[in-house]
Amino acid sequence: MGLDMWLYSNRKKTAAAAQKATGSDRYLARSDLAVYWRKANAVHGWFVRNLFKDNDDSYCLASVDDLVALKKDCNAVLQDASLAEELLPTTPGFFFGSMDYDEKYFNELRRTVAGIDAILDNVEEYTYDSFAGKLLGWREKGETRDLEVIFRYVASW
Repeated sequence: MGLDMWLYSNRKKTAAAAQKATGSDRYLARSDLAVYWRKANAVHGWFVRNLFKDNDDSYCLASVDDLVALKKDCNAVLQDASLAEELLPTTPGFFFGSMDYDEKYFNELRRTVAGIDAILDNVEEYTYDSFAGKLLGWREKGETRDLEVIFRYVASW
């Protein structure tokens, strides 16, 4: 019982790379699972504030750009712990885990960054019109078709 969170990808190679980088493959053997968190309430709070627009729900879509923004905030806190309460505050909830800014808190941020780095290593931007240079989205590297990499964030408590 408690806060469990999953980030799924529609692209298996990208998901597998993130699983390996974070050790998430130990928790659930699914080919679409990218990252699994347990009671990482600060990360959940980030999704609630930035993607759910403060309407705490159990599911949302996340883009590569959203994950880059999360990585940026994680790195900022890892570089300067005094930013934790501003950028990634702990989030209270029913069995959401510790509210302390302790080693577990920082380890979850490191795991999050490692997962996003693995995702970024496996995706590339693509455009629908190279002349105009307009970004259409992100696809898995080596993919010849423009199949958008989409992530699904799911939380349960």
